[in-house]
Amino acid sequence: MRVESRIRQLFSTFGPTSQIIANYVIENPEAFATKSINELANDLQVSTASISRFAKAIGFPNFSKMKIALSKDSTEMNQFHPIVTGDTALDGARKTISANISALNNTLDFMSDPLIDQATQLLRSADHIGLFGLGSSNVIAQAAYHSFLLLPVNLIYQNDYHMQLMNASLLTKKDIAIVISHTGNNADILALTDIFQQNQVPILAITSFPTSPLARLADISFFSTSEDTKYRPEALISMTAQLGIIDVLYTELNRKFGGKSAQRLRKVRSAIQKKHRG
Repeated sequence: MRVESRIRQLFSTFGPTSQIIANYVIENPEAFATKSINELANDLQVSTASISRFAKAIGFPNFSKMKIALSKDSTEMNQFHPIVTGDTALDGARKTISANISALNNTLDFMSDPLIDQATQLLRSADHIGLFGLGSSNVIAQAAYHSFLLLPVNLIYQNDYHMQLMNASLLTKKDIAIVISHTGNNADILALTDIFQQNQVPILAITSFPTSPLARLADISFFSTSEDTKYRPEALISMTAQLGIIDVLYTELNRKFGGKSAQRLRKVRSAIQKKHRG
């Protein structure tokens, strides 16, 4: 998702100062991307801290990352072409793949070393990792369960919502809950989040909305991004980004666990290979 689209999406949640900054970014994206934070603060008559907070409010780890994303947006604007009725099948395929690549690259813009390191540490030290999501987000939770089975961790996952509620009630502060929700404001997801808070369970959120209730309540949040198109809804494209986040977490955990992960992988492969003899 382009920075401008994200700002428009979240505009109603901003306070007066953030709205001043938001309007400036929308009207002068190139100027914002090239000026220093002190120059912008002087132009807008706001504090540098307000600009830094604004960057974080829309999901960026810092002001510099936001500037980089704005610069990239201006370049990609000239390269982006939506799917139209007259496209050939290959044209549509090319544009679909490009949209997925863009979603992954934009999601990467919201990541940082401290964010990934903090998430990895929480996951490694947890007694149990619970995976929770509804609808398409449940598909991502199941994919995460499939991947994380190859790691030396204790997993909890259920497809049924009532079973998820039961699992949520049994987690403790020594565990961690990965909660996946595109909007971050689904009532059933927030009911799960309430249980986690009551039990002091750390929450790792994967959502597309930095100002959502889920993001505000989570201990750590990863933000997936996507752009709504005529033939593919935003929530569907965000699944690509969500899978990318899961893959990042799996890869980093695998790297940290080292030999323990290799041993687990050998055991799993051995069990599967027995089904393919002869």
